[in-house]
Amino acid sequence: MRALVPVLLAALLAAAAPASADKGGREDHDDRRTLERARERGEVLPLARILELLRAQGVAGDVLEVELEDEDEGFVYEIYVLGSDGRRRELTVDPATGRILSVDED
Repeated sequence: MRALVPVLLAALLAAAAPASADKGGREDHDDRRTLERARERGEVLPLARILELLRAQGVAGDVLEVELEDEDEGFVYEIYVLGSDGRRRELTVDPATGRILSVDED
């Protein structure tokens, strides 16, 4: 649980951050509105819920990084986990269900 605190804090800070100057305020605003609409439609669960679902599926280790990507086919969470065996894994997760779509090991 201790490893989740930095990730959740980073997610909260990112949500509260002002529009990025290099990306352009309008595009960033549009991205946020797209994400808000996806969450309202149930297409994206909050990160805390996704992490709960992953633990229930037996995912163990420290969460290193989380990215919510807007792919052509829709949103996906990319979650990087450091396992107790010292291996880093990238999990691609369905943001609406928490189902693991793929696992890549480094």
